[in-house]
Amino acid sequence: MAGVTTGTFYNHFASADALIEEIANELTLGVQIEQGALASIENDPQIRVLVGVRQLLQLTETDPEMAQAFVTLLPLVPSFRFRVRTLIMRTIADGIAAGRFYENDPWISADALLGATVQWMRSRLVGDLTTEITLEQMRLAQLISGAKRPTSLGPVRRAIELTTASA
Repeated sequence: MAGVTTGTFYNHFASADALIEEIANELTLGVQIEQGALASIENDPQIRVLVGVRQLLQLTETDPEMAQAFVTLLPLVPSFRFRVRTLIMRTIADGIAAGRFYENDPWISADALLGATVQWMRSRLVGDLTTEITLEQMRLAQLISGAKRPTSLGPVRRAIELTTASA
């Protein structure tokens, strides 16, 4: 923002809420683009859920400011929270339809998975968790989302492969 004064920056937006909403929109767009690209290369909803979790956890290292914005804005901007929850819920609903997840309420599973992931992100940002994304986290993500056969490492390995290639 070289050469831009604080007043000029803030005058661009009608209010602080408008600024926050724009930041949330940018975060949502990034998540939607990632999910859209992922859906074109991976059909298995279980793997897509795990990739999403890993990408958010990786964000704490690759772009900590963006990760901090994500965890901060999620509870503050209802439209942002709804869009993120909806993306997760739709993937879980796809998994239920495909027989990859148990018949649970996909909204409840999405909320539980998002809550766990955001807490892991917070813990990583403040240094309470190791920077390594663990197999235990991926297996818990499988259990929380309602995946059938959550002890299977096949989806976890595929998620690691996909997120390592994109990192």
